[in-house]
Amino acid sequence: MLYTLIAAFYFVALAYSIRNDYSPKALQSQIKSLPGLPSNANFTMFSGYIDVNPSNPRYIFYWFVESLNKPATDPVFFWTNGGPGCSGLGGFFTEQGPFRVLQDQTLELNPHTWVNVANGIFVEQPAGVGFSYAENPAETGDSQAALDNYNFIRGWLELFTNYQNNDFYITSESYGGHYMPTLAKQIVEGNNQGNTPQINFKGVFVGNPYTDPHENAKGMYDTWYGHQMVSYPSWNTWFLKCDDGDTSNVACDNAIVALNDEIGGVDPYALDYPVCNDKLNQYWFLKKVVRDMLGRPLPKQYEEIAQKHDAYSEKMSAMSKEEREAALKSGEFPDPTYQQCAQAYATEYLNRPDVQEAIYVQGRVIWTDCSDTINYNRSDGLNPMEPVWQWLVSNSNLRMTVVSGDDDSVCGTIGTQSWIWNMGYQPVVGSNWKSWQLDNQVAGFYTAFNTDTKASFCFSTVHSAGHMIPQTQPQRSLAAFTNFLTSQFCPSPN
Repeated sequence: MLYTLIAAFYFVALAYSIRNDYSPKALQSQIKSLPGLPSNANFTMFSGYIDVNPSNPRYIFYWFVESLNKPATDPVFFWTNGGPGCSGLGGFFTEQGPFRVLQDQTLELNPHTWVNVANGIFVEQPAGVGFSYAENPAETGDSQAALDNYNFIRGWLELFTNYQNNDFYITSESYGGHYMPTLAKQIVEGNNQGNTPQINFKGVFVGNPYTDPHENAKGMYDTWYGHQMVSYPSWNTWFLKCDDGDTSNVACDNAIVALNDEIGGVDPYALDYPVCNDKLNQYWFLKKVVRDMLGRPLPKQYEEIAQKHDAYSEKMSAMSKEEREAALKSGEFPDPTYQQCAQAYATEYLNRPDVQEAIYVQGRVIWTDCSDTINYNRSDGLNPMEPVWQWLVSNSNLRMTVVSGDDDSVCGTIGTQSWIWNMGYQPVVGSNWKSWQLDNQVAGFYTAFNTDTKASFCFSTVHSAGHMIPQTQPQRSLAAFTNFLTSQFCPSPN
């Protein structure tokens, strides 16, 4: 594509002023200009790499955006997408980031970005995802990801020393239900060991988290039935044969096949939203976790998409670097199955040489939203995360909120409620399933739990939101995040 034919593709200077609170080294990573940015944009942004393991280098790419409110004192949030293996820049461009990429490759401001209220670091991890890379790629998993993300945060704070005293929060979604509690435990233990810089760690905010296989199955199939998208006989057979947790029997397998045969033609991540059949990353969790980690069959519609993606990934991985670059230039890449959906525009944008130059990408990189090249330990997906949450409740003073879009079936609210209430904490009097509102409408419900410790643990729904809450309900997502930061849903720890 001839970018120079469209005036909007020219660099537009970012608002830039001489600052005295950043180190000279940090200022070297400041983004000075960005293709397609509107002239009324007023962002201070930085991007680059943090080496999280100098003895065996693994470089994690980040994109940092200053808060539009009071950056010097506002909290900092760390955001990464789920997967496992999906880029935090996916969230940056389609969820709570400062702008969206339009079809003409210009950028549109997002009025409901989380940087309205906090400083945001959008992270591509594990190494091998997006622009991040490892010099010696090897198998990774939940423990390695937690350690690398912990070292990333410490390395980032060593570079951006002016944020070392700001409150720090970690947040994610989907497989972030594994990433976030394990990272939180790593941070708490690192701080207790006296590691420097100390992280002023205040809490965890995670959306529609994948927590364990049983709650995931319960959340999916019960939500299908609750939305009247499968028949009562099929659901009831599944309930009788599988719902007690014993899924290793033929009758349960047959019941799942029957449900899969009935569902179809809907987006499982947002059941009441228009379908985007060609958006492969929408089905990433189904492909990587439900099919590959848990070994459960997928509905025919989704299995066909997953197989199509497998075939394309195999084709791309067999190419040499030169062949991939030729495919990129010819228009064969990005994956043609992405063409109809919004993520395609971000993929095209991040594969542009002028964009990669502007954000300091090292070398010429082919960017994809989710990576098939990382070797992630499949058995980690079988590990329930409830014990880690319970450890955090008992051993930290964090404020933790699980937030759930109630239109998602992939990590459905029914399953999330199940594992949360089964941990045995009792609701705080006056904060038991209370509605919260936005614009005089019910926007969801929340419960704060009495932990009898210094930590706070809470649950909130976002009504009519899908798996990606900031994408499907951006205004309510910003309100939920703001309420979390200001202790509206979840009280400050004792």
